Amino acid sequence: MPTAHWYTLTRHLKKAGTIKNGLTIPYLYGAYQHLDYNITSIEDLLTEILNAPAPFIPVIERCDVIKWDVLQLETEKDINKYRDGQTRIYDENGKNFFVVSYNTNLGNTLKKVANALSGLYQKQIRDQDFSWNNEIKRWQKLSPPEIESINRIR
Repeated sequence: MPTAHWYTLTRHLKKAGTIKNGLTIPYLYGAYQHLDYNITSIEDLLTEILNAPAPFIPVIERCDVIKWDVLQLETEKDINKYRDGQTRIYDENGKNFFVVSYNTNLGNTLKKVANALSGLYQKQIRDQDFSWNNEIKRWQKLSPPEIESINRIR
């Protein structure tokens, strides 16, 4: 079974107080590339997330703090209670899924969500500006402490 690096990294950064809600899509993309995954597209990243189940369910939501899409973690209980009717994207086996929040307009299939996210973040990914700096409101390269955090979850 693939390692759920998306889960481990999110939990680690939340516990450290580095993030409040979740990880941006470009950050996850950069982290997976840094971890030597063969990720060449957002669809590859989303498929990798679907294929690596974890104790929490990933939710793609527009963060009200940074105003970008993030992948955050929620319990199945919270998903069933608060996210009823929101889009669920399932893996090929129909077992694992992630939720696409109502506050995004990304689509209702893996391909549509991947295409929408690719359109939103293609420049950041092309330029390898994976990290959002909310103080200066700008995308930038991963910093040495961010790379260190990513390396810790190997």
